[in-house]
Amino acid sequence: MVQEKMNKRQKGPRQRNETLYILTSKIKCGLCGAAMVGNSSRRKAGAEPTRYYECINKLRTRECKSRRMPKEVVENQVLDEIQKKFLSPEYLPELAEKIMQIISNKEKINIDERRQVESQISVVERKIGNIIKAIEDGSVDFELLGDRLKSLKARREELECQLSLLTSQLHGLTKEMVLHYLSATKNELINRQNPVECKKIMDVYVHEIRVSDDLVDILFKIPLGADKDGVGGGT
Repeated sequence: MVQEKMNKRQKGPRQRNETLYILTSKIKCGLCGAAMVGNSSRRKAGAEPTRYYECINKLRTRECKSRRMPKEVVENQVLDEIQKKFLSPEYLPELAEKIMQIISNKEKINIDERRQVESQISVVERKIGNIIKAIEDGSVDFELLGDRLKSLKARREELECQLSLLTSQLHGLTKEMVLHYLSATKNELINRQNPVECKKIMDVYVHEIRVSDDLVDILFKIPLGADKDGVGGGT
């Protein structure tokens, strides 16, 4: 008996079979807005654990009245929606149309801001021009306005950087270009036996999930590589 225990110790510590909750950091409670976290429980010792997502407020303070959501049920529902909305060819034209509408809306929002920044750049450039002309004409000493000139040039660079950020990187994108991009991933099948792959897909396509009772509201993001979070999103 002692020898058996020693043999077990020589094999090293048991490896924990960690379960990956692929909606972590994405799923929120629809009642209180707090994050939901992966958890598990057993009805009796030795039984297979029941895994679920639970509101962290309910877990810590019991103040929230939201229900637990079965892990497999909610994860499969979200993966089904991703498969349908992003990886199925019949949905691509509708998705491309939504993307073009998002880009158009962004352009409308930014256009007024761009005009204001462009106007400020014109004012700064005019001031820079006046100083340079005065120096060239000899009407003022460079040492008197040198610091002012440097300050104006720095302000111009700052405004030009701001203008660049307001100019959409997707300007000029057409619906045909969007369809071509989306077609590259059509008919992809999600390997649901690989939780790491599922988590990567979740990070690419899902911005946030809100759960209340049996309602699962998914806010997607559209991964066109325009920026960190994609073009935009929708439910």
